[in-house]
Order: sequence, then C-alpha cells, then structure tokens
Amino acid sequence: MRSSRAARLLWLLWLLSGVAAARDPFAPSETASCLQQVPALTQWRLQGIIGRAADYRGWLLSPQGQVVTVANSGDFPLYPWEVSEINGAAIHLQAVQSCEPRGFSLRLKGRNDEMDNHHDVSTAEPVRAQQ
Repeated sequence: MRSSRAARLLWLLWLLSGVAAARDPFAPSETASCLQQVPALTQWRLQGIIGRAADYRGWLLSPQGQVVTVANSGDFPLYPWEVSEINGAAIHLQAVQSCEPRGFSLRLKGRNDEMDNHHDVSTAEPVRAQQ
C-alpha cells in the first residue's frame, strides 16, 4: 500500500513539473528543419497594382492562368512565399522557413499613365520627293 501511494505521489509530481505538458498538435514541430527547396516564381506575372500607400492591392497571374489578388497582409497562395511589401510599382515576396533568406520581386513594366499597345502598328516616315 505504501509503494502504490509513493508511486501516485511521484506520478503527480511528474505531471505538475511541466515535463508532461500538453503539446499543441497544430503548432510546428520544434525539430522542424528549414526548407531546402523553394518553388520558383518566375512564371508568375504582375497584372496591376491599385490603392494608396497604406493599402495597396496587386493582381497576379499564376502559371495556370488563375488571377490572384494579394494585399499587404502577407497571404500568398504558394507556400512558403509571403507578401513582404506592395508599393506603387512592385510586389516584394519573401520565403519563410527557408534555409537561406530568399526574396522575389514582381515589377510593373512601363511608366505611369502608359498603356499597352496590343495592335501591330507600323510607322511610316515621310519620303521626300527627289528633284
């Protein structure tokens, strides 16, 4: 009887010591290693940026042809990439949990107020008549 009482007391002390603390099953493992391979973003295209300095939003075209809207909240559909900054001319992304720091930027082409020309336009220079 004394040995079972001592065993219970030891068990209770072990539980209260914090060694047997409950683990959050959704928290990343403490032994998780960094990511060696990070998916490339070279096929993603920046379609446009709208907003003001505190609240820019960008439209991206994925390699599969899907339009994706991103904001400064950090959400990006391709893990481990996150939005680090959006300004009036570019979207900057960073890879989280990568073994070495990696970043990628998608920039708008052209200047402000410049529109794309989707038509083939040939220009002709005036020809001077020979005398």
